Amino acid sequence: MYNETITIFNRVGARNASDKWYPHVLHNVCVYRDHAAMVATLGENTTDTVSIIITIERGVTASGYKYLQPIEWRNAGEYEAAFTVKGGNDFDFVYCGEWTGGTVDDDDYQDGFFNHMLLNYDSVYLVTSVSDYSRSLLPHLEVIGK
Repeated sequence: MYNETITIFNRVGARNASDKWYPHVLHNVCVYRDHAAMVATLGENTTDTVSIIITIERGVTASGYKYLQPIEWRNAGEYEAAFTVKGGNDFDFVYCGEWTGGTVDDDDYQDGFFNHMLLNYDSVYLVTSVSDYSRSLLPHLEVIGK
């Protein structure tokens, strides 16, 4: 059940060409994929979603990375040693697989790195919401992507 590997790409920047993406490879996560086709009034619209459960270990870590909440992560400046997960306008994204490269500059891709990933890789999801249970009795994060 908790046997998949994902890469969370955390964005640093203001959603422009000079943004940097910091990859964090997390092992032993649970991934539920939903490939659904919905019929809208104007025809068929395919919607793929993913629900990911990331267990957080004692000391608030996952796969050797420290987990920080979004503002705490941005202010700490520990972009490679720690990870966060955020949705909304200042979104992160998830690639279901292991990224073997390092930090990525948006400048290196004509339409940005996120668009490059969408066009060239399967199982790439924009983070739409995060439920943070990192300080609960069973610490974990629930990430929803689309």
